[in-house]
Amino acid sequence: TRLLHMAPDLFIDYKPKRQDSLLEWCIQGQYLDTANTFPSSALAVRSVKQCLENIPMFTMWTTEAIDRLAQLCKPMLFDKGSVVLEEGETCLEMCLLLSGRVILTADDQVWVSVTAGPTGYWFGEEGVFLSETRRCTVKTDLPSQIVVIDKNLMSQVLEQFPDDRSHYNRFLQQWEENRRRLDYSLLHRHKGLLDIEVR
Repeated sequence: TRLLHMAPDLFIDYKPKRQDSLLEWCIQGQYLDTANTFPSSALAVRSVKQCLENIPMFTMWTTEAIDRLAQLCKPMLFDKGSVVLEEGETCLEMCLLLSGRVILTADDQVWVSVTAGPTGYWFGEEGVFLSETRRCTVKTDLPSQIVVIDKNLMSQVLEQFPDDRSHYNRFLQQWEENRRRLDYSLLHRHKGLLDIEVR
């Protein structure tokens, strides 16, 4: 089976070990299914699901709801230097970094570099809750596989799962209470990057 790794010019031919599942191996290696080896975008769905399961805002969602959201998400490939989210625009979505690396900049200054890691990374989740102005620009520092999830897509899934919507609304209430206790002078000075340091 020929698969394309995130490095743009690297092709491999993989012979899986007997105890390994090819799908699991490809998820762990953050490979792309350019040969359509797996049916129904199975590799992309599993990679997205693995990342979603590690995000606090989805911890109370049922497996069925997370599966549905993962099926609707469409990973996109971004070349090095691509702008994913831009400082100053209205926040309407969050992103999953499935593979690669991004840098966050504000006021033309680099604040932090974030690598996907073995289970992916997420950023911009406040955009799902609020319609504030984005504090940072997110740009790829390597070729990267990213999923953009807007609030409408999440609402569409939650309409199908009323219990999950109820749990999610409780999460939002708790999140808003915690946010009201934030030191905004500190938050604005660090452009929201304290959240990244905590993770």
